[in-house]
Amino acid sequence: MKKITIVTIKKIALDAYTQQIRGFFGEEASVLGYAMEDNPLVIQGDIVLTTSYFLLQSIKRKLVNTNAEILHMSGTFSKEQFNQISSIPSREKVLVVNSTKEIAHDCISQFKQNIKNDLNFVAYSEEEDKKILPGEYDYAITFIEGFQQRDAVKHVISLGIRKIHPYIFEHIIDLCYADDVGKFEKLEQYKKKMVPVNYSLIEFGNVASEWEEILNNIIFLTESGVIVLDDNDHIKGMNGYIADLFQVGKSQYYGRDIKELFDLKDLYDFVIRLGENKEADFYLKSIETRAIIKKRIVQFYGYKFFTVIFVDVDRGRKRLPEQKMKARFTFDDIRGKSPTITRVIEIARQISYSDNPVLLLGETGTGKELFANSIHNNSQRASKPFIAVNCAAFPENLLESELFGYEPGTFTGALKSGKKGIFELADGGTVFLDEIGDAPLSIQAKLLRVLQEKEIRKIGGEENIPIDVRIISATNKDLKKLISQETFRKDLYYRLNTFTVNIPPLRERIDDLEILIAFFLEEGHYGYKKVSSEVLAILRKCLWEGNLRELKNCVDYMAFMSGDLIEKDALPEEYFIIKPDITAEIEYAEGISHADQIIVSFLLETLYYRPMGRERILRTAAEKKIQLTEHHLKRILKIMSEKDYVTITKGRGGIKLTNKGIEMYEKKG
Repeated sequence: MKKITIVTIKKIALDAYTQQIRGFFGEEASVLGYAMEDNPLVIQGDIVLTTSYFLLQSIKRKLVNTNAEILHMSGTFSKEQFNQISSIPSREKVLVVNSTKEIAHDCISQFKQNIKNDLNFVAYSEEEDKKILPGEYDYAITFIEGFQQRDAVKHVISLGIRKIHPYIFEHIIDLCYADDVGKFEKLEQYKKKMVPVNYSLIEFGNVASEWEEILNNIIFLTESGVIVLDDNDHIKGMNGYIADLFQVGKSQYYGRDIKELFDLKDLYDFVIRLGENKEADFYLKSIETRAIIKKRIVQFYGYKFFTVIFVDVDRGRKRLPEQKMKARFTFDDIRGKSPTITRVIEIARQISYSDNPVLLLGETGTGKELFANSIHNNSQRASKPFIAVNCAAFPENLLESELFGYEPGTFTGALKSGKKGIFELADGGTVFLDEIGDAPLSIQAKLLRVLQEKEIRKIGGEENIPIDVRIISATNKDLKKLISQETFRKDLYYRLNTFTVNIPPLRERIDDLEILIAFFLEEGHYGYKKVSSEVLAILRKCLWEGNLRELKNCVDYMAFMSGDLIEKDALPEEYFIIKPDITAEIEYAEGISHADQIIVSFLLETLYYRPMGRERILRTAAEKKIQLTEHHLKRILKIMSEKDYVTITKGRGGIKLTNKGIEMYEKKG
C-alpha cells in the first residue's frame, strides 16, 4: 500500500484535507500529514500532496523517499459552497481572506470562472496585509477560522476549507487503484458535487513568475515601446522607450493600475477595443503624437497572464494620413524555394500586371501583407500610394471615417477642416483591406460602391468624389461560409475575388524551413548563430499554426536563449511535444496531412500505456500543450480506426491501440 502524504502550512488546513482524503479512500489508503508550522524534520510518503508552491523546495529537502511524486493539491469548491456567494450584489467589492495571499489569489481565479455578476475581488491575508478600516468592505469571504477583523466588515461569508480538486483523486486512482472500477464511479459522483473549474492560478504560478522574468528581459531589448499588464491591468513592466515617451520614471508606474494614469488612459481605452494580436494606427492625445499600437496576450492553459502593449511612434508618424505611403516589400523579399511557394509567387507576379481586385487567402501569419506589398510594387501603380488598413482593428464608425473621411463639423470631436479618407489619399494607387471578413455589413455596402462606381462619399458629404484605386483584400476566414451566415455580402465577394491567391501555410512548404530560419536570424542580427540538426528535425515536425509569425517568434526566443550553436535546450517549452523520433510512418488516408502526423504520434504514445476516453485524451493533450479540438480528434481517430491502429468502444472501454498500433509505437519509440 502506497503512503499518501499531505503537507500544508497550517495545521487546521492539514486536518481538513486529511479528512477529505480518508473520506474518499477509506481504510484502503495510508494517509500521513505534516504541517510546516510544526517544523517536521523529515517527511515520509510515496505520493506527496502540497497546498503551496512555496513549500516545494523545503519538502524535497526533507523527503525520505527521494523518488516520491510531489503534486500540487489545487482546491475547488462544492456547489453548496458556491451557492453562498450568489447572494452578493453585482459589482460589489469583496474581500477574499485566506492564510496567505497566494492561496487567496488562487480562490479568486476560480471564482472568476464561475461567477457572472462582475464582483470585484481583493485578496487579503491578515499576516501580510494592513488592518481593514471599518466600512472599507461590505462583504468578505473567508476560508479560515478566527478571522480577527470580522467586525470591520458588514457581511462575512465563511466557506470553510476548499474541497480537493477531482484531478488529484483521479491521479491517485491512476497510480494506486487503476483496476478498481468502484473508485472511478465514486470519482464521477464526487465531480457532480463540485463546481467545474479549470487549472487554478496557483497551479501555474511558477510559470507566471518565469514569464514575467523573461518578459522583463525581452522588453529592454525591444526597439519600440513596451508595456506589460497583469490580469488586473496593473503595470508589471515597461522599457526606457515608454519612460522617455511619457516623461516618467518607470518606478512611478510599476504596480499601478493603468486605468488610473491620466497620460495612459486614452491608450488603455483604445487597447481594450483592439482585438487580440492586432495592430492599429492611433493618436496619443496626452503626448500629441501618432503611433502604431500592437496588443499581445500571454496565456497558459487558457488563463491570461499578461497583456503586452507595443507602442511604435516612428511607424505611426510614417502612417500619418497626409503622407503618401509606400509599399515596403517586393517579391524578392518573399523567402523560400519550395515548389509550393515558387508557384504562388509566379501566380501573384502575373496578377500584379492587371488592375483588377485581388483576394489573398491564407491562415494567420502566412505573409498576406507581404504579398500585397509585392503585388503593388510590381504593378503599374508602384510609384503611387499604397495604404493598408486592418478592418478588424477599428470600431464600425471609426473604420468608416478612416476609409471615406468626413466633412467639417460632421460630429463632435471632428476636425474643423474635415478629413480625407484612405481611398481619397490613395488615389492612383492601392488600398490593402486586411481581414476583410471582419468588415461590418454597412462598410461592405460602401465598399461595393467603390468597386462598382469608382467613387466615394464622405461622412456628412453630399457630393460623390471619383477615385482611382486598386483594391487588394485579404482574410483567413471562409468567406463563402460567412455568406451562408449572412454576415458577408455575396455581391461584394464576387467583386473582390477577380483574382484569388491562396498563400500556403508553413506546414505545406516545410522545405523552406531552413531558409526562413536563416533569414530570421539574419534579420534579428543573429546571423552568426547556427541551428543544430536535432533542432531542425524537431521543428520540421511542428504544426506551425501561427505560420511565419510563430516561426519568427520561435527563432527570436532560441537566439536569445542560446550560444553560437542553437541546440535543443534553447527551444521554447511548447516545442517539446512528443519524442522527436516518433514520426508515425502510417500510410495516411486522405484527410491526414503532414501536420496531423504529430497528433497521430501523440495518440500512439498516449494510448500505448492505457486505453482512454476522448475527454481524457483532450485533457492530456492540453497538459502537453498540444492544440487539439474534439472535432479534430474524432476525425483523426476515425482514420486511425479505419487503418486498424485503434479500436473505439463506448463506455469504459474507451479507445485503445490494436496490436498493429502497438507494433507501430514500439517500432518508432
